[in-house]
Amino acid sequence: MACLAKMNKKTKSFTGSLGLLFLLVTTCITNLDAAEVSVAVSQRETYVGLPIQLQVRIENASKHDEPVVDDVDGLKIEAVGRPSHNSQITIINGRASRSETISYLYLVTPLHEGTFTIPPIKVNADGLATITKAVRIVASKSETGDLMFVEIESGLDEVFVGQPVSLRLKIYVRPFRDPETKRPLSESELWQQVSEQTEWSVFSDALQELRNQRSQPRGRSVLREDDEGNSREYYLYEIDTMLYPDRPGPINVDEVRVVMNYPTAIRERRDPFGGNSPFSQLFEDDFFPGFGSRRRVASVKPIAADAKVENIQVKPIPTDGQPSTYRGAVGRYVIGTEASPKKVSAGEPITLRIGIRGNGPMNLVQPPPLSQLPELTSQFRVEDDAMGGLVDGEQKLFTTTIRPLSDSVNEIPAIPFTFFDPDTETFKTVHSNPITIEVSPADMLALSNPARGGSPSLLDSDSDSQVSKGDISETSPSSAVFNGDLVVNQDLLTDQTVKPILFPSLWAAISIPPLSVLGLWIVFLARSRRWTRMTAPAACRLIARADCVDRIVDIVDQYVRSRYGLRRSESSMSREALVGQLRSRGESNAAVMVERFLHSLSDHRGVPTDETGQVQSSATKLVQNLDSTPSLSNRDRMARQTIRTTTMLFVLLSPLTMRSAVAQADTQPSQTQADQTALTSQHQRLLTMGLESYERGRLASKPEDKIRESEHAADQFQALIDMGVQNADLHFNLGNAYFASNRPARALACYLRALRISPNESNYVRNLQAARSALTLNSRRSFPFQLLNLVSAIPASLTIIVTAVAWIVFWATFAWRILVVNGRPSEDQLPKDKPSTAWFNLVSMLALVVTMAGAGLYYFQVWPRSLDHHAVVTSETIEVRQGDDESFESSNSASVELGQIVSYLHRRAGWTQIELDDGTTGWVKDKDLDFI
Repeated sequence: MACLAKMNKKTKSFTGSLGLLFLLVTTCITNLDAAEVSVAVSQRETYVGLPIQLQVRIENASKHDEPVVDDVDGLKIEAVGRPSHNSQITIINGRASRSETISYLYLVTPLHEGTFTIPPIKVNADGLATITKAVRIVASKSETGDLMFVEIESGLDEVFVGQPVSLRLKIYVRPFRDPETKRPLSESELWQQVSEQTEWSVFSDALQELRNQRSQPRGRSVLREDDEGNSREYYLYEIDTMLYPDRPGPINVDEVRVVMNYPTAIRERRDPFGGNSPFSQLFEDDFFPGFGSRRRVASVKPIAADAKVENIQVKPIPTDGQPSTYRGAVGRYVIGTEASPKKVSAGEPITLRIGIRGNGPMNLVQPPPLSQLPELTSQFRVEDDAMGGLVDGEQKLFTTTIRPLSDSVNEIPAIPFTFFDPDTETFKTVHSNPITIEVSPADMLALSNPARGGSPSLLDSDSDSQVSKGDISETSPSSAVFNGDLVVNQDLLTDQTVKPILFPSLWAAISIPPLSVLGLWIVFLARSRRWTRMTAPAACRLIARADCVDRIVDIVDQYVRSRYGLRRSESSMSREALVGQLRSRGESNAAVMVERFLHSLSDHRGVPTDETGQVQSSATKLVQNLDSTPSLSNRDRMARQTIRTTTMLFVLLSPLTMRSAVAQADTQPSQTQADQTALTSQHQRLLTMGLESYERGRLASKPEDKIRESEHAADQFQALIDMGVQNADLHFNLGNAYFASNRPARALACYLRALRISPNESNYVRNLQAARSALTLNSRRSFPFQLLNLVSAIPASLTIIVTAVAWIVFWATFAWRILVVNGRPSEDQLPKDKPSTAWFNLVSMLALVVTMAGAGLYYFQVWPRSLDHHAVVTSETIEVRQGDDESFESSNSASVELGQIVSYLHRRAGWTQIELDDGTTGWVKDKDLDFI
């Protein structure tokens, strides 16, 4: 007891010292110094068109306004990125000081040669106005001379509207040679000097495609005459692109301006590892002579060259002899069709797939006008949907639905496709092959109800109505099949919430296994001595099998320590120490008996037991006597350990319980029952109007009627959502209405909102892919959508169950190790004899792999739930401005396209600040976005 009291006293003293030290450190930290503002430039001499960096540093300001840099005639000054923050704490002679620095970075580009002065910059910091010093820079003009030539080649002088025009950009650059070594920079090294200020015009997409492939234009050495007619060596870089003129007249393309930071000096450093050595990054030169070398451009000067597209005349498509089925295709094409199913009843839908292959711009190819083909409309009811095509290489796929009007129909007629051949300057029409089908009579045609004299109401039935999320087939994994049917059921007006990716029950599944193992480990540490306790019968059996007196003494020592919870010694402990521990625990009777037994063994150490049977008898009697003698401290110690363990587990698990309780409290309805009842009739009326308008649109024969009815249906569904009804199927229906009214970008946003509420729904995913296919989007964000399409066939609930089981197994192996491997031994074992753990690593590793794979799969299944603060661009012409008002200039660096998903940072006064994938930010109007 005296030892324990001494230890507690030392612990309290150490804890008090830590607290005093923390108090001294925190009180010694001084307040921030007065705010300081400074300005610096990266260099004071530059060339025209070559930017330098201007940095404004604000130090030790608790609050400040953004610096205002005045415009300077002849200089282009623009902010770069967001301000950087840096803070540090310095302790000198026991006194700590804290400093904070905020840096604003600007690019300053001279527009013409001369000396320029950047006026003092005013910054309001901590209520005081601070003015920096003025900065002077000098810009000189760099002459390109014969260092670079740029040309654009085209093999055609006249083309038709829509006919592809092949353009080739040729860039000739004189190789730079080191004046000392006479070694030239390689073509790839020289290309790295092309400036970001280059205006690529129509070649931008080709360059971007190379960047996406982590590649660059390859140069080759050629001979070319310079301005004086002398043949010189040049590196020739060639970039090809295709241009599709959309209007007659001369091709109107912005000129290409190539800007290069041409080297004027290079520096060569030796590197024993070819430039990748960590030593070369720390020192200017390595100690050892190198096996390779690394060259670095030491100084540059800007050069520029311009090129224009040659005078190419674009002729209009002839109108004489133009067929009525012509839809603007230019080139050469073939058409093919597929249909499924081929055995239907009259009035049942048949999915018709149309594939068009050709050498023209496939993204501009329009589907055949099916509703204007008498040979088709006389036998089938044709949907007037604006079919969204999917480009797959050199072909484009379209999907629609037709319904046979009677059982007399036996084939789908050939579908014509008309195009203009620019080589022969004539219109040509190709046809698909007819498709044989079998149509049986229908008992009741489901297209309309003659008894009611109009379109049926889709809410008359108490059960789920005739349109549902079902029966969609695909013949090609690359095609996106659109399901135009609406979802109608009794839960369509039921509010649904967007669950977080880690909802409370999932938090519990993640947290409980490790917390349980942690609690088990705490109990193991607190009661490890009791778990290793050796019982009296087990000790007696081990004594009877002992082969020498030393073995008997070890068994007695182990039994006494496990019986009274004494510490194990790292080495053999003397009898006085063992007896002393017993007396310090208040076990005086046990100490006397052990001391007598140990004293009687002084002459028997190392002697075999068959010669000293009396030792076995004395040891067995000692164990029996100790077992029958009650311990004075075990019960109190057990009670204290139980209380500590229970308290700790309660503290660990209470946050999880509180989180679940808060989550459940948040889901309580915010409206009273009376308010909900008052809104029900209005909701039902809007829903009925929307469903009936959509059905009338599907039955309409004229495209303008279909679009009008679909827009009306979308207005009704949107009104329901604006009134607070959040339902996945309602968002899905709204997306279908937008898609039918030729607004695929808004449909895309609706399908994403539906997937946020009900992820992993296959119909939502398919229509989402169809909406993306109807838009001309690049592949910057296609990866999540492709995975979403792949994992939609696996239920998210199954993924959670499998992952949870693997997670529990992973932690169960740890629990098994605590209980069995490190736990209590069997009665015939000493604690050092532990079972084998050969299978432990294998089971743990397999369970961990399954858990990680399941977690990744689950994330992509519920990926739309991560789209907080995201929106879809819904306007074809969108202006990204530098501020939240039309008075701000447009941002030339921000390129936004219809249907693009962007994240937004702030919203105010009808404007939203968006951030693109490349980090560019800007402000757009709310009406140009649909918030997810």
